Amino acid sequence: MRIKRVLVSLRFLPFTGWIACVLIVAASTQAFAGEKKRGTSEEKIRRLQRDAMEQDYLGTRFSNALRKLNEGVKKCQHAKCSLPLLASLYRDRGVVEVGRGQGKKGISQFVLALKVDPSIQLDPDTKTPELEAVFEQARSRVSPHGVGPAHVNSSVEGDFEHQPAAVQQIRIPVPVYIKSKVREFLKNVLVKYKGPGMTEWESIPLSPMQGGYGGFIPCTATMDVGTLSYYLQGFNKQGDPVAMGGDREHPYQVSLTEDVDASFQPPHLPGRIPLGACTQQTDCPPGFPGCQSDASPASGNEDDHSLPDGNPSTPREARNYPRFWASVFGSVDFLLLKSQSDACLLEKAGSPRSGMPFQGGSYYCTLDGKDYPPRGDVDPTGVVNASIQQGKEDSVSRGLAMGNPRISVSIEYAAALNILVGARVGYTFNTYPGLSGQREGFAPLLSPISLEGRGTYILDSDGVLSTTIAPYFFLGGGIQEMSASQSITVITTQSDGSAQPQKVQAWGVGGPGFITIGTGLRWSVGKSVAFMLAPLKGTLAFGRYGMMPAITPEFGIQTSI
Repeated sequence: MRIKRVLVSLRFLPFTGWIACVLIVAASTQAFAGEKKRGTSEEKIRRLQRDAMEQDYLGTRFSNALRKLNEGVKKCQHAKCSLPLLASLYRDRGVVEVGRGQGKKGISQFVLALKVDPSIQLDPDTKTPELEAVFEQARSRVSPHGVGPAHVNSSVEGDFEHQPAAVQQIRIPVPVYIKSKVREFLKNVLVKYKGPGMTEWESIPLSPMQGGYGGFIPCTATMDVGTLSYYLQGFNKQGDPVAMGGDREHPYQVSLTEDVDASFQPPHLPGRIPLGACTQQTDCPPGFPGCQSDASPASGNEDDHSLPDGNPSTPREARNYPRFWASVFGSVDFLLLKSQSDACLLEKAGSPRSGMPFQGGSYYCTLDGKDYPPRGDVDPTGVVNASIQQGKEDSVSRGLAMGNPRISVSIEYAAALNILVGARVGYTFNTYPGLSGQREGFAPLLSPISLEGRGTYILDSDGVLSTTIAPYFFLGGGIQEMSASQSITVITTQSDGSAQPQKVQAWGVGGPGFITIGTGLRWSVGKSVAFMLAPLKGTLAFGRYGMMPAITPEFGIQTSI
């Protein structure tokens, strides 16, 4: 009986209640799936780590062990695995380096491990007196004054979604990207920070970007090895603090180190590439260690420096991505033809619109590639046109028709990491073969040549540097012919009074103007070649024909130049 009452109550559950239930279940499932995926990735990394140490290291196959540990570090950084696991990989790399007689490299790896997880210890299964001595040297570098290593990336509660960087190289700005969890609009968001050797907390504003807020903690806070601490404050329109992320007692923390290797992946803002090292320091706080206000630029370029307000300019290294791209595309048009009766019939000779489509029609007919009915000098009196029986056949049915295949080449400029702007020139096949449509302005004068300007946005944080499959959107416009034909029957009256059917092609000719919008997938092969497929591309041609919508899928290959 109780079950029956529950079922009855569920039956009358409001529709919004059902939606809420579905959303809760979906969110729970997604969260569980995310944690499960992370756990699976970490287990694979641990298996790789065990194989490197238990098989290769103990078997003195040091090169194999390093190769597997390097692979583990890359996978760990990509999967954002737990900090203890990342630290253990650095530690084991140090063990292998010491084992093959590279003590300095071993110390560097131990320093990285201690920066990521200050509680990391040597594995009892591989620990030796020699390793302990080297490990203690590394520990003294991390905490030279004997006060104990700083805790990096401790758990911080607050009103922002934020994943702080675990490690950053010294003399490079630290990116900060956050999303607010409060409903109230934040007019200003500040980062309060203190770097190694700084006696006072400084602050910088974050700027709106990609649904959140982003910016950089400047080089003046990252000049020395140690720990960078910071917390977040959000203010409403009235200037009241309504959101916090950490505080002075419980800040976010980033380990600053100069010991990084080739596998280190520096942090960056979404859609941006990592910044390079600052080449000149200005506005140093008094007594700031390692900061010289009259330092010369490392690159010798006076334009590379930190701005007076502490916000880093983009150094040359940060702009090192291909700016110019060349592409070859192929496409085909599928046009929506509108219905029309008496499609081939023309206005009678002698009328003000003599030779134009009957009653303002939109189609031009051809027979064997020539205008039908003939015009001008071929049939000046309009005999053939007069023989067409009005209201008999001669009708175009509404529907989708295959139009013009087209091949085009383009040159584009990467105005930003995610944004491409450029122009393309194309050649259109299977165009309207008659002359009347062109004379009367229905077909572009440049036909079969097409011209287009286009902008593209790549929906991937690495933009043109992405090495995966990424969606993209585009918007363009220009001039081109868009035409398609439909085979119809025309009934003519012969000289003996008999009716004669005649098969002709009725052409709908769109243009010369057009706009296009669409989305597709960009598959990068390395960082200089990409395949682009846009099955969801729509085009609207406009001109004397009126509006002619079309589906125009395209496929191409793009390469940097």
